Amino acid sequence: MAFNVVEVPEYVEAVKANLKKAPPEVRHVIDDKLAGLNCYFWGGAVRQPVYHVMYKGNGWKTNDWDIIVDDSALSEPLDLDAMFAEELRDPKKCSHNRYDMIKWKPKRGVEIDVSRFSNANLIRKGIKTKSSLAVVLAGCDFNTGSIAYGLRDEKIYDDGAIEGLRAKVIDFNYGDDEDFVLMARLVMHAHDMDFTIGTGGLTFILNRYTDETARAYNKQIREYLRRKGKSRRGKEVVDRLCEIAQC
Repeated sequence: MAFNVVEVPEYVEAVKANLKKAPPEVRHVIDDKLAGLNCYFWGGAVRQPVYHVMYKGNGWKTNDWDIIVDDSALSEPLDLDAMFAEELRDPKKCSHNRYDMIKWKPKRGVEIDVSRFSNANLIRKGIKTKSSLAVVLAGCDFNTGSIAYGLRDEKIYDDGAIEGLRAKVIDFNYGDDEDFVLMARLVMHAHDMDFTIGTGGLTFILNRYTDETARAYNKQIREYLRRKGKSRRGKEVVDRLCEIAQC
């Protein structure tokens, strides 16, 4: 497993500018709770500013901030629960997802997700490998999410995201979630970025979303989007899946 260091100053400056616009709670997590630890933005907090520089976008705002902490030198996984003990007292605002990631919603429209290297998808699946940034990026669901920004060294690290952004193609990288979640996210990401879905994603949909399974998947997708506060996107996702599968 390997990654590239992205030597494009405009991309780095865009991520830094995005951080300057971040809600104060994001800086609180980075500067106070995670002080002294080597941390990275990853996924949308890096992809979004790079995407908008590539395609001259403006007026955008990051609402979801994903932070991952390097705990590779520790003998035990970093105890995030202890760091967020106060926030976890209010389960309506702070909780865990099924990946044991801290999900903190300090106010409406802001979500801060904090994970650790030792929680990477490949490691959780039992693949025996030492935790590292390369393992984290290799285990991202989609190619366009395999990108990180070092908050200490101010460098962008990429494992296929830049290529996908330039080609305007979103596809599976590792795909570690329930089928209906992956299909819904794939369709929404492609729509939001005006990208095509790659061959891996199309094959995944065609092999699963059929005349026999569509009704059950549609119900699961609508319920998933309702939980995420995106009910209005249910028809969009279902219609697109039906179009792809021709069912």
